[in-house]
Amino acid sequence: METIPGATSKCGAEGLSCVSLPDGRGLAVKVVDGAGRASDPATVTALAAVLGADTIAEPLRAKGRPPLTNDAGDVVGELLGVAPA
Repeated sequence: METIPGATSKCGAEGLSCVSLPDGRGLAVKVVDGAGRASDPATVTALAAVLGADTIAEPLRAKGRPPLTNDAGDVVGELLGVAPA
């Protein structure tokens, strides 16, 4: 959350992530199946929906699209959060 001045965040067990924004708003994101690897993409997608995609800095945007690798270490894809329009 260093890229959003004044924001704080906390990740919990079972795919839970909470964010407090400097304007007093907050959000909680729960990955239904509890997968921790989906927590960051889901949280970044929720932040982009609340704040606007233009306000999400590249380092945070990259955290929201982690690479997927195979057993050989080759990047074979990425996780991507999707928000309804």
